Amino acid sequence: MDFIESLMKEIVEEVSKGIPEDVLEDLKELSMLQADVRRCMVRNQIIDHRTITRINELTKKHFHAAEENVKANEKQHETFDFGEAIRRMKKGGCVSRRRWGYGTYIQIACDINYTTLKNTTNTHNPAIVFVGYRGAEMGWMPRNADMMAEDWYELKED
Repeated sequence: MDFIESLMKEIVEEVSKGIPEDVLEDLKELSMLQADVRRCMVRNQIIDHRTITRINELTKKHFHAAEENVKANEKQHETFDFGEAIRRMKKGGCVSRRRWGYGTYIQIACDINYTTLKNTTNTHNPAIVFVGYRGAEMGWMPRNADMMAEDWYELKED
């Protein structure tokens, strides 16, 4: 097994932790069916209608489950617009959007220290900080979609 294959195997094992076995089996089957379709398309062959039917069945089944998870998440968090997100951050809160990944949020940071080549400087100007899988990133700027969204929610301490 070469390096890439072993790396992919490790990633799949890590990602699949906590996913129910029946869902994993369906995802494996879906992946194989999609590979069959790609092969047929490359070879300019006719795709078996049973393959397409099964792909549609699996996709609908898991799309419906994903919709149910989103609905459950909506009930779990009160959602609001970007203006309310700013107000809550000004009060010290951390906010996120439903479409962002787990552990991803923004907050306002004050008393920011940064180092230049010559010295360390402290600024008292507040800035929005984006916190995600790469750590904290200063100076987050919202996109139009972020400002128009109404799926913001406040993170509560566990």
